[in-house]
Formats: sequence, structure tokens, C-alpha cells
Amino acid sequence: MINFSIGSLLSRDKDNKMISFESLVPQSGKNICQDDNCKCNVDFHILTNEDSFLEVPKYHRNLVDLHINYDDYVLIYVSIGGNNVRGCQVKIEKIIQEEDKVIIKIKRLLPSASNFSLEVVNVPYDLVKIKRNKLIKKGLLDFQFVDQCDKLLYSETLKID
Repeated sequence: MINFSIGSLLSRDKDNKMISFESLVPQSGKNICQDDNCKCNVDFHILTNEDSFLEVPKYHRNLVDLHINYDDYVLIYVSIGGNNVRGCQVKIEKIIQEEDKVIIKIKRLLPSASNFSLEVVNVPYDLVKIKRNKLIKKGLLDFQFVDQCDKLLYSETLKID
């Protein structure tokens, strides 16, 4: 696991572009708090065609009715799994592109002490779509997933045309 802060990469200058995205997963309006020391296993996928959607666990594929034109959109999927996750959530907070880097900032969220939460084991996830034409640069792009403390969690290089 690579542990380094990329906070400097998130500084806004003329070469940075905040990328708008649309969440495909309904978000709850619960009062939640983030846990900076979360040790949950987070799974990441960048979906560029119909076949890549098969990388998403079957239980999440069936929850979202998708008729996506992959010529126009790229999907970004994150989930928390591997542990008994009780009441947790994961959320894609922002997406920023800097040259050939696309930085996806995520939050891992836990129920706050003031919230009543059933002890139900779940596999929380978030799925967003971004328009390909919103990317300022195409070609080989390095997608970097960082947490709320700007710690690099995962990186993948893909060719996006």
C-alpha cells in the first residue's frame, strides 16, 4: 500500500478542472460522520464499456437499471466490502482532472452516535457517471482514488478516447 499525501495535487490552478458527475445511487440524508482511521477494504472500478460492468459485484449490478452509452460516459464505482460492514457508507465526493491525472476523492462514512442504526450487514457502494467530453485531456489517464485525508488508496491507468 502506497501511503503519501497528494493534497498538493488537489490545489486548484488553471490546469485543474473540477469534473461534474451524476450519482446513479440514491444517497440517504442520514446524519453521518466520517472516520479518518477507517480500515475498511474499498473496491474500485472504472467502467468504460458494457463488459467492464461485469467487474462490479453481481449484487450491485442488479440494483441499478443502467442504459448507459459508454461512447459518451465513463462510470466510476467504489464499494466497501470484505468486512462485516454495519451502517457504513462510501461516497464519491469530488472528481478533479489535472493534465493526465483524474483524482477521485472518496469518503468512508460511519453512522454518527446520534443516529439510530439497525445492525444490518451491507455492502455499501457509490456509482457515478461522468461525460467523456468533460475530460480536459484524453488518451492514457491515471485515475487516482484518494480518501478524505488525501491518502492514495488505488491508482489505475486507462486509455480513454
